[in-house]
Amino acid sequence: MVDGLTFKTLYMKMILLPVLTVIVFLFGCNGLLHSDSVKPFIPGTYLASWKTSFSNAVDTMTITAVSENGSQGFLITRRTHL
Repeated sequence: MVDGLTFKTLYMKMILLPVLTVIVFLFGCNGLLHSDSVKPFIPGTYLASWKTSFSNAVDTMTITAVSENGSQGFLITRRTHL
């Protein structure tokens, strides 16, 4: 008995932190194993238009995948038409 704690209690406290660390690590790495379901929806053409007292404008943003599955990133092209 050390400071009112039994060996069993000390042992459980010493084991609890590493076990919780491993559990959190495994849950955190779970996202690395699954593919991102948003990537197929990202490529496309997006439009925004607005009108002010000075001008009419249309913004066009085209997003294309650099590689076939989007793993290398995306190419973003923005054009503003006044």
